[in-house]
Amino acid sequence: MDDGEGRLDQIGFLGDIAEGETIWSARFVGDRGYLVTFMNIDPLWVLDLSDPYNPIVLGELHVPGVSTYIHPIDDDNLLTIGIAGGADGLGLDWSITQVSLFDVSDTSNPSLSDTLPLTPAYVDENCEDIMTCGWSWSYSEATYEHKAFTFWAPESLLAVPLSTHRYVYDEIEIEGKVYSHYGYEYVSMLKMINIDTENGSLSNHGEVEHSEFYKRRACQVGGQARRTSGDRCSWGTTSTPSQLAELQSIGRPTYK
Repeated sequence: MDDGEGRLDQIGFLGDIAEGETIWSARFVGDRGYLVTFMNIDPLWVLDLSDPYNPIVLGELHVPGVSTYIHPIDDDNLLTIGIAGGADGLGLDWSITQVSLFDVSDTSNPSLSDTLPLTPAYVDENCEDIMTCGWSWSYSEATYEHKAFTFWAPESLLAVPLSTHRYVYDEIEIEGKVYSHYGYEYVSMLKMINIDTENGSLSNHGEVEHSEFYKRRACQVGGQARRTSGDRCSWGTTSTPSQLAELQSIGRPTYK
């Protein structure tokens, strides 16, 4: 790269690593690079960038689903968020937003330590009709906006906003006539996940359901998790593993 005359010149190139696939996420950490490509299954690529004139592939891992954002925890572990794979391991199941933990300590043989679905496609394994008992859609801004992906290293906690809905079906009998109603239940929440790199595991820490608006951001101040949505700013404790307690919220004024 030479910008002495106001131009950029290509000095290195790495191609032919995922023919026909699309790059969904990338991360550069020191002399290493990480890529996620996808067509029917998600390869994670580990790159050696120590020689910018000759970048090379160190290792790769094929796993279902796709990671849309990569966050390095340390030299040996990557934390990602994205969309889970389909039922047959191919394609994507857009009803499931998923967090994954990768071990890249062996750059030639990266491995998947654990995955944690944040939104189940079905409430239970016996659910046969997603119209009556399944969450049919999920959305997290953290899948494409890194500012919505908050990792607190001292506590090994990840916080991401999540919004979802499921279809609801009701039947009411009035004077011998049966009336049907279709609708959906909407939930917006802040999800918090425990990250255990020593044991290579992910687990739910807690969640807060709040507001009809999308959760947008979260940050930690002392022992509190502060979060914002479309209409308000609120905060709660992070000390209770099973459920975060809502302490206070401030709504914005209503303007006419």
